[in-house]
Amino acid sequence: MKRVFTISLITYFTFPVFNNFKPVNAQSSCQATINSVVNDIKSRGVRNVILQDRKINDYRDDNPTNRTESLTLTLSSYSHNRNRLDKKSIFVVENIMVSTVLMKSYADKIVYDCSNYADVGFGKDGTDWFVDYAIQSNGKTKQRSCVSPDPNVQLTWNQTICF
Repeated sequence: MKRVFTISLITYFTFPVFNNFKPVNAQSSCQATINSVVNDIKSRGVRNVILQDRKINDYRDDNPTNRTESLTLTLSSYSHNRNRLDKKSIFVVENIMVSTVLMKSYADKIVYDCSNYADVGFGKDGTDWFVDYAIQSNGKTKQRSCVSPDPNVQLTWNQTICF
């Protein structure tokens, strides 16, 4: 009897209890993806990546999804407290900002794993250089095209204002 009880205890603590199984939280998968993208960007030599989460602008009414959030990753050559500029990092930031294939792959990963994001933008810190990727009905992203600033322009989902 003592042996059966010991085996039962070992089994209980060694193997998962299936009735207490909890599915992986989708938010943790999203955060892991964002962390992975940020880590990849930093591993290339970018000093700091500033994340900004915001609601989708109200003036766009043709969003092909029910997602309501936007994520912006601002790439910076400054340290976290902005007291040190890394001159080598300036070139790395610029190389990433001109690599539309790389930024699109980051954006696609984020919208795939994060069910709340409808667009993902990348910007160079201290400038108005910004590249924006909007989700499409197929779940992939597409770079938004630039239109000149005009008070009469009605932006479509796949457009953004150029500065």
